[in-house]
Amino acid sequence: MSEDFVWYYPHYRNMKGVFPQAAIRSGDYKLVKFYEKGDVHFYDLSKGLGEENDLAGSMPERAQELSREAERRPVVGRCQDTNTTCRL
Repeated sequence: MSEDFVWYYPHYRNMKGVFPQAAIRSGDYKLVKFYEKGDVHFYDLSKGLGEENDLAGSMPERAQELSREAERRPVVGRCQDTNTTCRL
């Protein structure tokens, strides 16, 4: 893959749905991986920037490929341990 962009958000935040996560952008595709439950969401941004059509179920091979690519990148810092007392 060329020119992929990976970013990490290793924190909990006092907003609904904001948990430790990683994302990778590769061309028109974007994958978001949530560490709390292991959920993966996969989007084709050329079809809509609103991330409304999750393709993880219909394109599992491509989603898995991007997930592995994100995981192999070095992480500066570390993800926070699961926060069982977080009430979002």
